This record gives sequence, C-alpha cells and structure tokens, in this order.
Amino acid sequence: MKRNAWHCVNVTENPIEDIIADFVSILYSFCARLYGQRRAKHKTEKIVQDLNVQAEQKKTPQEASEERAAS
Repeated sequence: MKRNAWHCVNVTENPIEDIIADFVSILYSFCARLYGQRRAKHKTEKIVQDLNVQAEQKKTPQEASEERAAS
C-alpha cells in the first residue's frame, strides 16, 4: 500500500524572505480572525435589536408609551 507523502519546499533564496513570508502569513491570519470576531459581534447586535423591535411590536400602545416616558 502506497502512502501519500507531503513534502514542503522552501522556495526562498534567503532566510529574510522566509521570515517575511511567515510574518505576512501570521498577520493575515490574525486580521482574518479579528474581522470574523467583529462581524460576529455586529451580527449578534443586529439580532438583539431585531428581537427588541419584535418585542416592542407585541406590546400594547399604552405599555410602549409608558416605557418611553420612563426612559
């Protein structure tokens, strides 16, 4: 049974290029993670806002006006 082998080839000519490529990869990864977290936060805030609007619509007009007056 032949197993597939995974080979890594370093195509850089000098170690500085290799370090810069690694740094760019790490930076890209962190930026993607940060963007994903920010997107999830905004999505959660939108869901909460939509739920609050739905709850407001289910209240009677008198309850809604009393709540606004109390704020």
